Amino acid sequence: MAGMVSLSLPTIPVVGEDFVGNAEPLLYVRWHERVYDKDDQGNDVWFHERRELTLRGQDMKKEMASSTGSQFFHKLVYRYQQERAKRTQPKNKWTEKDGLKLYPTFEWTSEGDLLLNTTNVDYKRQAARVSWGKSLALKMGWIEQVSPGQYRLGPNLLQEFQGISTIPIPTNVLDASKKPTFWKVDGDYVVLSLSCPWRIVNVNDTFRPRRNFPPRVLCTCIVM
Repeated sequence: MAGMVSLSLPTIPVVGEDFVGNAEPLLYVRWHERVYDKDDQGNDVWFHERRELTLRGQDMKKEMASSTGSQFFHKLVYRYQQERAKRTQPKNKWTEKDGLKLYPTFEWTSEGDLLLNTTNVDYKRQAARVSWGKSLALKMGWIEQVSPGQYRLGPNLLQEFQGISTIPIPTNVLDASKKPTFWKVDGDYVVLSLSCPWRIVNVNDTFRPRRNFPPRVLCTCIVM
């Protein structure tokens, strides 16, 4: 006489909303390269060429579901670094003649904070730019919505003014009245001025990826 020994269900995602939807942006970065070429007379010439990258939820879905906050943002930043390296060509340059960088950089502190280091970055002429997805920024506590269409900086996104004797003027980000501002919500993005460095804190505490239920045994039958 045969009987069922056990029956189990596979791993099932928790019912609920993804941390960030597939189509929603996570990160937009714009940078430039000084591109090397030769003119018709064979002389060396240089010109600036814009590069840009947009990463959305669908691009990082696996990482978002299985990582801690620190691991996820390490992987997100690495995707940007990989893309920047992949697109460049021999003899091109990522800096001006005076060493001014044409790209933004991300760095990690020993405390686990993520820094957007804007030191010596050209944000005025060949404007580098960094924008985070608004949905991601809200859930990470980088911004808070105080009323429909009105936002303020949240506790987990800090402007790094330490060691700066004069507060800079953010020329590359303008608000609705065309006045310079350090940040703004623009559609699906939070645009950060690169006129000052930024620090993201509490990365692990606020990151809430989607979790899975483990397989469950429903019943066990004994064969007599």
